[in-house]
Amino acid sequence: MKKIYIIGPSFISYFSYKVIAGGGEKSTLDQFNVLKEHYNVRLFTPTGDIHKFIENIDYYLDKKLTKEEEKEHRKNIIKKLIFSITKDKPDVILINMYFKNWLFKELVKLDIPILYLCHNRPGGISDVSANSKLHNFLQYGHSMSCVSEYHKEKLIFYYSRPNDPNMFDIIPDHVLPSSYCEREKIVSAKNIVRHISRASKLKSTFLLHDVLSETDIPSEVITQTDGAMDSWGKIKDENLIYVKNNLDKYNEYPRKTYVNIEHNKTMELIKDSGCMFVGLAPYDTFTITSLEALSRGIPLIVKGKDVHPAQEMVTDDYKKYVHIFKDKNDFIEKVKEFNLLSLEKRQNIANSCYSKMSKEKYFKKLEFILESTIVKYKKHPKGKLEFVS
Repeated sequence: MKKIYIIGPSFISYFSYKVIAGGGEKSTLDQFNVLKEHYNVRLFTPTGDIHKFIENIDYYLDKKLTKEEEKEHRKNIIKKLIFSITKDKPDVILINMYFKNWLFKELVKLDIPILYLCHNRPGGISDVSANSKLHNFLQYGHSMSCVSEYHKEKLIFYYSRPNDPNMFDIIPDHVLPSSYCEREKIVSAKNIVRHISRASKLKSTFLLHDVLSETDIPSEVITQTDGAMDSWGKIKDENLIYVKNNLDKYNEYPRKTYVNIEHNKTMELIKDSGCMFVGLAPYDTFTITSLEALSRGIPLIVKGKDVHPAQEMVTDDYKKYVHIFKDKNDFIEKVKEFNLLSLEKRQNIANSCYSKMSKEKYFKKLEFILESTIVKYKKHPKGKLEFVS
């Protein structure tokens, strides 16, 4: 049986079993759950409590670390990670963490094929200072997957600027969605709009309340304050202040806000939404909340320019239910329209989503990509990999 070793998305975020703080954690758990049905799989997370609920978890500490503590413990975390991988002897490593020089230079020494699943926008927190190193990583025989065609196009565009001599051409090997969906029970809509996001101005966490504030349409915001980040991955106090100020402003009907509730409770809460809002941040490349909505037959109003990754989660004939709003009035009119959708139409949206994003299709794609990662690495001539400047 093939052995697969998965590395979680962050050395900073506390990986909680009950409260999923972001898409990276949800994606990692989905990978683990779908692969363990067929393979021998282990997962490493520096801090968290999931080892108390799930078998085959390696971890460093079961308490949350601050950014300063993470730096202090970094060498020991990496030492524990490398020890765990060496002991497990996997056939392939799947890493969800954004490209960090100090981590990847240790992983490549293990002589094990690596699939880097890139979740972040190019030129942001992932690799703006490491483009040559990422290029070498891929040229050496390891693999990289983006989480959407939207993501892949942005990454190729960023690394194909002919007038910049410091840029390397970086072409991802694959596209693998961050998550999959199950068959969900579809229920009739209520006249209510909801939004889920980690607390962040860039994610427009409270825009929904602002837009609907002069209407009688109820709105609910569900937010996580754990690891509230800016576009460079730094925890920002102003994001927490932003949440507090808006909590004081929007915390009773018809503008309700929920903070740090369990993920399963969130899913139970959103199922009867007339529609949902997704505020695409500059660093977002997939938005799992979009998938969670569409798989329940809930149409989306999204923030973006010409395209949005959620449009890839449904068939072409249902892309109109992922509406990129133009202005406040357009937003409100689309809310009114979506709130009136029949149960049959909502079921059709869910069916469209499932036809593209089912667990079975996700597993087959992930299985193919992992096998391709191993084949590519075996075919590549071996030699010392230097992370050049």
